[in-house]
Amino acid sequence: MKVETLTGPVAPQDLGIVAMREHLLLGRHGWHWAPEVRFDRAAAFESVLARLEAFKKRGGGTLVDASGITLGRNVPFYRRLSELSGVHIVASTGFGEQSSSIPGHFLGRAYRVSTDARQHWVREIPGHFYSSHGESKEYLMFLFYNELTEGMAAPCMIRTGIKAGIVQTGSAWDGVSRLEEFSIRAAAMAARHAGVSVITTSAGQARRHFELLSAEGLEAQRIVIGHCDDARAVDLDRDRSFAEKGAYVAYDHVGWEKDAPHAMADDERVALVKAMVQAGYA
Repeated sequence: MKVETLTGPVAPQDLGIVAMREHLLLGRHGWHWAPEVRFDRAAAFESVLARLEAFKKRGGGTLVDASGITLGRNVPFYRRLSELSGVHIVASTGFGEQSSSIPGHFLGRAYRVSTDARQHWVREIPGHFYSSHGESKEYLMFLFYNELTEGMAAPCMIRTGIKAGIVQTGSAWDGVSRLEEFSIRAAAMAARHAGVSVITTSAGQARRHFELLSAEGLEAQRIVIGHCDDARAVDLDRDRSFAEKGAYVAYDHVGWEKDAPHAMADDERVALVKAMVQAGYA
């Protein structure tokens, strides 16, 4: 099976070295409306292009942009970067944690801050099997699945024919909200039906993420547990247990060595990788 990139399907053996979690652009939904924003699109393009070319020169082949739908993803912008740099780019669909990644629109028309959480996502999906007689993860599943099979949305309400190649999902650090659980389950369902993988955020809830994804029938080999090199949640026993089940572990903060709670020395990340290899999980 080939991997869906912004310039078309690519055989796994042709991906080369893959940077598994990057953000070509990053901004919370609605960022461009803020009055203090001064975004120079052309300058940003040249800056990102230079970095991609440097990545390519050093042997890099593919980059996975894990921003999902709402954290700054710009499909035409990304595709042109891929064409000029020669780096394969895999874009993602899906939402991350509720506070920064799920717009209020997706809370459902019946949602109010003061109402019972059971009223989340009571929505009809025209033309599909689901009817709005209760809660639904299917609404989000179809949103993600459409981006994987028909094409991602681009700015200005344009539906492109460019497909996402992976689903990103996650939750807050200290727990999984009901809303986030719906999103995680929907990510698993969409990935299972489309035959792609899921990558998670927030190692603080890594075990819960794996449990929810597995509960929706997503095979372990399609689960990538991300942020396992978060300094607040390093746990080799946990990582080995995921690998033992057939899932993948991502040490994906490489280079982030200071100025953040999750920062740690890259030498410590190397030690984590070596420990996994020595345990037989290369």
